[in-house]
Amino acid sequence: MLTFEAVRDLLEDVDKHEPSSCIPPLHLFTTTIKHITRIARILCCRNGHALLIGRSGLGKRRITYMAAAY
Repeated sequence: MLTFEAVRDLLEDVDKHEPSSCIPPLHLFTTTIKHITRIARILCCRNGHALLIGRSGLGKRRITYMAAAY
């Protein structure tokens, strides 16, 4: 199961290992990491589903992709 500390450490390692990448560095707030862990927990459940609500352009899709990858 993903924990807050595990996600934070993983994302810090990604930033350290790819500094020259053309992708800008990730600066995630604690609330974003909490959302990633919640979504990952939901996706691990059998028949797990969630409805993400919010304005467009806030990163709902990107956070969901990150949660699904882990």
